[in-house]
Amino acid sequence: FILRRQYPQVSSTRIYAPGYNLEDFDAVVRVTNDGSKVESRVLSAGKGEPMDILFDTAEASQSYLVYLVPKNRTGGAALSWEPKAGLILETKWSNKDFCSSDGLPDFSKTFNGITDSVGRSLVDDIQHVFPIHRFPDYEGAKQPGRGGYGFYRYIGYFGIIQPGNYTFATMSNWDSYLAVDDKLVVGWPGKHGAGGSRGYKQATVSLSPGTHKLEYYNYSPWGSMYCLAAWKKPGEDLRPMTRTDFHAVGRYRTTLAEPDEPDKPYIPFEWSPIDDFRAEQHGRSFVMMRFNALAPPGSDYSYKWVFDDGTAATGKTVEHVFLRQGLRKVQLEVQADEKVLTRSIHEVYVHYRWDTTLQNPDNADSYTEAIKTRTLDKVPADDLINLFVLAEKTERLDWKDLATAALTKNIARLVRESDDANFMLDFGRLLQSAKFREYDKALVLFSGLAEKQSLGKSVTERAKVHQAEILVKFLGRYEDALKLLGRQGGGNSSGSESGRRAALVRANALLGLGNAAEAVRMVGQLAGASDAEDQAKRQIRHAGLLRHARLLAETEDDPNQWDHAAAMVDTMIAEDPAKAFAPNVNLVVLDVHLAAGEFRAALHLAERLRRLQLNDYDRAEILTRQVIASCGLKDLDKARSAYARLSREYPHSPVLSGAKQAIMQTFGRP
Repeated sequence: FILRRQYPQVSSTRIYAPGYNLEDFDAVVRVTNDGSKVESRVLSAGKGEPMDILFDTAEASQSYLVYLVPKNRTGGAALSWEPKAGLILETKWSNKDFCSSDGLPDFSKTFNGITDSVGRSLVDDIQHVFPIHRFPDYEGAKQPGRGGYGFYRYIGYFGIIQPGNYTFATMSNWDSYLAVDDKLVVGWPGKHGAGGSRGYKQATVSLSPGTHKLEYYNYSPWGSMYCLAAWKKPGEDLRPMTRTDFHAVGRYRTTLAEPDEPDKPYIPFEWSPIDDFRAEQHGRSFVMMRFNALAPPGSDYSYKWVFDDGTAATGKTVEHVFLRQGLRKVQLEVQADEKVLTRSIHEVYVHYRWDTTLQNPDNADSYTEAIKTRTLDKVPADDLINLFVLAEKTERLDWKDLATAALTKNIARLVRESDDANFMLDFGRLLQSAKFREYDKALVLFSGLAEKQSLGKSVTERAKVHQAEILVKFLGRYEDALKLLGRQGGGNSSGSESGRRAALVRANALLGLGNAAEAVRMVGQLAGASDAEDQAKRQIRHAGLLRHARLLAETEDDPNQWDHAAAMVDTMIAEDPAKAFAPNVNLVVLDVHLAAGEFRAALHLAERLRRLQLNDYDRAEILTRQVIASCGLKDLDKARSAYARLSREYPHSPVLSGAKQAIMQTFGRP
């Protein structure tokens, strides 16, 4: 026990037991001297987390023994004991809205009807502006961070010395209720916006000397929270209730731990987050953790730590930066006289401190060393994803370049290890951008996603569409694209984004194979009905987009501008699929390809466009770009052939000289 003046009636301790899932255990607490059992309750125990225990310390002993017993041998912990000290916050989550409340009984029934708690812990006061308990990131799609509603209950015990009238107030933005000794004092149901700062939602009760119980309920959409409980003692001003208003909770710390097998060496370790890097209050983060081995007093051991990102450290106490929160494997190897005594592997739940606000968003430099000295080719794929996303959010281009290089080098491992489908789809599109032009690797990525059935049908269909787009756009493999998607639509719906893109890919593939009539008909079917006014507004807006895209396509040595131009064209085609074969739109696309050095894509597009019914001006412009693309590929025969057709069919075209100049600059005057 860490002594502070006097022994409290209730105390807490935190138990670490690497190698065990503490969710499967109950705690039995006994006095060390005589072995007598004392009342206790597990406050919280999660996968990869320590166990927090409250227990009765009225015996005033300096030390206690805590036995962790499997729940199947105890039948579950008894919850009859009420620790009458401190202030406990319990958080629950539901995907159902709490529309309205008739009062505390209705709200309490809803709260108790939610089976599982998100978290339960001792807090200093009823004054929070964001949730301090979060669903673990490793829950994946079950994370309530994507929606749902938070339900909160505070239970605390405070002492009254002077009898009299005490005023209590609530301040909140959604439902809040404050009860004393199980009787509602003040309630504020419904959504009302952040308010009550002057304490006008208040009520007064008469209290006698002794210990009293306070309960405070609050509700808000998940991720947002605002609540405060205040009180006014006789003769004083209204103020928030703080830790000193509640009975103190003592604290005991672990000094030794051992398993029930006497011949099994066991040296557990503790862990805690000491720093983190976040771009926002909740979400992705890097976390710096501290690990400490709980060695027996007087021992002379050496310690080696191995982490799941391929790094290692030595020492009784070490610090380590994880590039992603979640369940992370940590191994501790203990040696004596150069012999391994024990080795334990445990999944530690690594996370930033939920109970602290984002204080230092400029501490990025302190993590740079860990990032740059780590062998990124060997770290888990999700670590690289986290590094990439955080680098992008915080505009750390040095981090982003390192993450991109490692991800690009390990495409197959990325698909195999990660289930972050949205990121991988976005990254595949990035690989096709003007800056990277890694079409083959993008094809490998999308092919892998298309075969990964565990990600769901929607993801595999989208991956197939992106795969087919590469086959058509950059490789000219039209039959392969049609085999992948099917000629008539298969399972894709043209009403969805994925279905629309698939139909456009099919149309371009058919056009590439010479079936222009079917390609044009297919694109025509995608056009939706709209009134004349909407159509006129759209045409005006598209004219502006096209002009802007044309100017961006002429930008020199700026891949970002070329990508912006391509995005503008995609926007126009998404809103008006008929523009997929419009000559003026495709001339801009050709210019973007040529500016970005995507000569093969430009050549394939030019050859497809020539199969359409075009006027002489457009044909001459397309043939000129076909000559330039052939020159970019150093294909003299194709350049000569296209130039011969251009000079024969359009001998007076002003673009003829540009085509001739391109050949002379590439291959010389002869």
